[in-house]
Amino acid sequence: MKKLLLPFFALPLLGLLHATAAPNPIEQELFPPDFLMNQREALGLDETQLHELQATVQEVQPKFETLRGQLEERTRALQAALHEAKPDVAQTEEKLRALLGQENEMKILQIHLMLTLRNKLTAEQVDKARQLRQDPRTQSGGGDPRQGLPERLQKKFEQLKAAVQERAFGGAPPEEIVKQVGEIQHLAQGGQPLEAEHRIDLLLTQLREAKAKQ
Repeated sequence: MKKLLLPFFALPLLGLLHATAAPNPIEQELFPPDFLMNQREALGLDETQLHELQATVQEVQPKFETLRGQLEERTRALQAALHEAKPDVAQTEEKLRALLGQENEMKILQIHLMLTLRNKLTAEQVDKARQLRQDPRTQSGGGDPRQGLPERLQKKFEQLKAAVQERAFGGAPPEEIVKQVGEIQHLAQGGQPLEAEHRIDLLLTQLREAKAKQ
């Protein structure tokens, strides 16, 4: 049977699920795409389910990218207001409310995605996923997303370098890929490591999909 490769996207929760010393009951009920992908064998996901998960993620991803772009615009607007010598309090608060509202829209979309993915599972698979979410050894995407981030980024940059070199076939890599790698490096160096990790995951998925089609 041909192995199905499911594209998945590490969607950062933007601080929605705060890490605490005690188990987070909300986290245990929500299963991000990367968690389901990593635990597909333990959960016993069949190919039909994998196809359904893939379709769900692909449907949501463009919406997420649109909201992310809007969030970046509102972040820049707030930063510009704060950079003024004497910021207008009312206008700055308005920009902050707009930014927080945009974050909430992204959180709602993320929760919608995870609930939709969960509804693709059987009752037994949901119970198993809950158990796996409680096990710190299998909590991909759970807890503090910055924990172990430098090591993860280093490893993923190495994977990305190897994938880009393989795509280049000994020559120069495509200009669009070079541009994306430059943007990722800028994010990592500019104090946005989580966003850099997200972009690496997306680009690695694109490169793997392109390789699979060859």
